[in-house]
Amino acid sequence: MSSVGVFRPALATAVVVTLTGGLVASTTSPASAAACATNTYTRQFFANTGFSGTPKRTDCDTAVSEKWGTKSPGVSGVGKDNFGVRWSMKRDFGSGGPFTFTASGQDGIRVYLDGARKIDLWKNGAATVTRTVNLTIPKGTHTLRIDYANWTGTAAVKFAYTPRTGTTVDRVAPLAPTGAKVVYDKRTDSATLSWAPNREMDLVNYWVWREHAAGGWVPMFITDKTTQTDTGLPRNGRPIRYYISVTDRAGNVSESTPFLTVTPIDTVAPTAPAISVSHMADTPSSLKIHWDVRTQEEMTNGGTISIYRSMGDTLGDNPELIGTTSQKSSPTSVYRYVDKLPAFDGTTYTYAIVVTDAARNASPMSRPVSVTPDNVPPPVLTGLTATPRADGTVLSWDAPAESGLRYAATRVVRRPDGSIGHNSDGCSDAVSSDKLAQPNAMLCAGPADGQTVTFLVTAIDKWGNHIDLGQASTVTTTELDNGPDDALGEGSGALTVLNPDSVLRYGFLEWACTDETACSEITDYRVERWNVATRTYEPVTSVAVAPGRRYRAIARPALGETAYFRITGTLADGTPGAVVHYSVARGSYM
Repeated sequence: MSSVGVFRPALATAVVVTLTGGLVASTTSPASAAACATNTYTRQFFANTGFSGTPKRTDCDTAVSEKWGTKSPGVSGVGKDNFGVRWSMKRDFGSGGPFTFTASGQDGIRVYLDGARKIDLWKNGAATVTRTVNLTIPKGTHTLRIDYANWTGTAAVKFAYTPRTGTTVDRVAPLAPTGAKVVYDKRTDSATLSWAPNREMDLVNYWVWREHAAGGWVPMFITDKTTQTDTGLPRNGRPIRYYISVTDRAGNVSESTPFLTVTPIDTVAPTAPAISVSHMADTPSSLKIHWDVRTQEEMTNGGTISIYRSMGDTLGDNPELIGTTSQKSSPTSVYRYVDKLPAFDGTTYTYAIVVTDAARNASPMSRPVSVTPDNVPPPVLTGLTATPRADGTVLSWDAPAESGLRYAATRVVRRPDGSIGHNSDGCSDAVSSDKLAQPNAMLCAGPADGQTVTFLVTAIDKWGNHIDLGQASTVTTTELDNGPDDALGEGSGALTVLNPDSVLRYGFLEWACTDETACSEITDYRVERWNVATRTYEPVTSVAVAPGRRYRAIARPALGETAYFRITGTLADGTPGAVVHYSVARGSYM
């Protein structure tokens, strides 16, 4: 077997197990094996070499190692010749593994494992005979039995069993320690771990591992004992996990015990939070108070946040508690509190928060943040211009006096009476001025299809104020005309482009047939792309028909390009059976 475990440490000096002989206890009446201590032999003396009849004496022995010479063993009814002695023991060998059995004696000696004879030196003689065998003992509990017969002459017998611990021989890992438990003492800030001793004979050390706060496991203790105390645990309420493994003299490592967990008491206050205050979009006269990730982690772990407010530019001595929250959202979710004010009227408000953890430890108050929300919109933008290009229109304007503004642009419609309709598309695919390397500008991406378009641009301040759209600056321009001259005319209506955004987001064009009758005789689909320079469609790919399928082709526009695609369902004779057109503009920074 190969060694198992989570770590193969350097080996400490081995503790060698030595089996010593000698009488442990004796009785004058027979005794069962249960009467002897663990891993101790039950010894029986017989007045014959066939081990028949009732033993003359039964006692306990720690080892098979006797030299009676030419004398009697000193047991009543047993002479100096023609007697037998039997040693037997049940032992838990743990994981088992390779062992050496060595027997020697004068006259007969036999060794059995679970009733199977492993050594047989059964002969009357004057010389000492010796036999050594190597064998593998399975894991678990097994029975050893040694029979010795002295016919005549000198009586001597010896037997020992020892694990083979060479790294090339022993590849059997110890069993994981059992009975592991941990007890936490809050008075001493300590955790005491304990476990049952392993049954293997070749163990070196137990390893107590602890989960590191930054991740991973480190060995805290290496010991030959079965208990260990971890002191100086932090009082932060965070669970600490342990496990125990064991190594043998060949370097094999056991599996680990189940994790043992202690949760120290928590007397550590959270650190002072950090907050920011901003306008709550789409909610009139409302501010959102954000806090940092560490504060959110405390709250997610069972804490609460208290929000305080004062009127004026300082928090003062008695700020008003305006709310608490104990939302159990994850640390990566949006974390905020919304304060709905009567109005944004130029009044100054100062905010701060306190976080209280699950153990009721309160942090210091956050650094106060003061804001003065008003209801005055930024002025109308001046100098608005529009510059068409292949991927849309660049809108630019004069720098406003107010800082911290954001901008919104919308494609609008000029009505016959000169008024503006505001129900057209906004510039959802807008590229900001910092990416354009041009101040006070944005790219409103869109097809370059030669249409005349009016744009409206308005400034929005940090409190959500903006002028009425009817008063906003507008500019009209004619887009570049890069569209195709399609001899096939309009689409047939039988094909539909699916998930149009997929072309920009993932680089593929997806479509399906929505008219089974019209598409029943289509043999394949041909995807073509309009080349502005040559004023022709060029093939992109061909896709075979598979009924009931969605179809997909790689077709991503280049940066700064409006791409025009034509998908044609082709009949067996090569003529078009169904057509759909699709165009998409990809901004230079998208």
